[in-house]
Formats: sequence, structure tokens, C-alpha cells
Amino acid sequence: MSDTNNINIKNTEPKPTEVPNLQAIMKKIETDVNPKTMSEGLGLLTKPDALIGRLQAGADTFKEQTGRNMTYSEMRQMFG
Repeated sequence: MSDTNNINIKNTEPKPTEVPNLQAIMKKIETDVNPKTMSEGLGLLTKPDALIGRLQAGADTFKEQTGRNMTYSEMRQMFG
């Protein structure tokens, strides 16, 4: 019979309390990445590479600052 009391399971994803002010990080990325005006946003629709580049830059910044990839709900909250 094995002893299950000595099992050590380590979660590698940081807990929300370990990430300093997650909401502030998300708000900053949202402000930096999203278009500032409606005409700027409409212009991005004709430039898919620029649009994808902005989203990727936001995802990269998020990962740098939190140490993990963003979840789907976080992505939707920041980028709509």
C-alpha cells in the first residue's frame, strides 16, 4: 500500500494574489492596445496585420508582467 500523505503537487501558475494588481495591468494594456478613436478602429479593419500585431503585443506584455498567458475571459475583457 502506498502512502498518499507525502504527495507534493506543485501548481506552476501564479495565484491572483501573487500578481501585483492584475486589474491595473489589464487596464494599462487595454488603454495601450485598443484604438483611441472609432476611425482608427475602422482603419484597422482594413489592416489585419496591424490589428493582429497590436493584440499580440498586448498578449506578450501580459505574459511578461504576469508570468502566464492570459485566459480567454481576460482577453475578451481587454480587447472586446
